[in-house]
Amino acid sequence: MEKVCLFCKHYYFIAGGPGYSDATPGCEANEGCSADHWETDMMEDTEAIRRANFLRAETCSDIIEIET
Repeated sequence: MEKVCLFCKHYYFIAGGPGYSDATPGCEANEGCSADHWETDMMEDTEAIRRANFLRAETCSDIIEIET
């Protein structure tokens, strides 16, 4: 199996939250690498960019694979 960031200890995903009123608009989802190699802009990045981010693990020296 290929190394992918999804199975690395440094991968994170933070679900977006709803707003409670017009004055509190909530937050969008966020994902990335806690070792500061990449972060996804959930509103702007294309599928190709997200795939490329996940595949950075192939050459990453900081990858720590987790058991699934």
